Amino acid sequence: MAASTSWAIASPGDNGEDATSPKNLPGVRVLNLTWKREHAQINDIAPEGFSSGDTVQFAFSIAGEKKGSADYSCTVVQANFLCDGILRLSDGDIYVSTGPVDDSGPAAIVGGTGAYFGVRGEFVKTANAEDTAGTYNLRFRR
Repeated sequence: MAASTSWAIASPGDNGEDATSPKNLPGVRVLNLTWKREHAQINDIAPEGFSSGDTVQFAFSIAGEKKGSADYSCTVVQANFLCDGILRLSDGDIYVSTGPVDDSGPAAIVGGTGAYFGVRGEFVKTANAEDTAGTYNLRFRR
């Protein structure tokens, strides 16, 4: 799968975009990554079907300029999935947390290592219909 990665340093300005656009938030960095799901493991405890205590683990490959991997572990709490993950890139790791999972909204970037030491922000995941490939759009600052 072809992948792309892009970086931008945002600067303030009146360009007609939404106030939360990275271009209007000083110091915000944008990173776009392409991912492919490599593995998913569901651990279903009684009762059958998703219920509190069930877990799901995911492994993804990240391609393009920033190659790496992403791993997530999700736990069902009542009807919600709460997930923690790590994006391992060549220049450092980015730690993320979601919950309750709503793929249409942003999730939190809660920290990082290496080039991402001290970052905070949010990311949005897009996926194909099978949820086997897509993109991550990350917006963060220190």
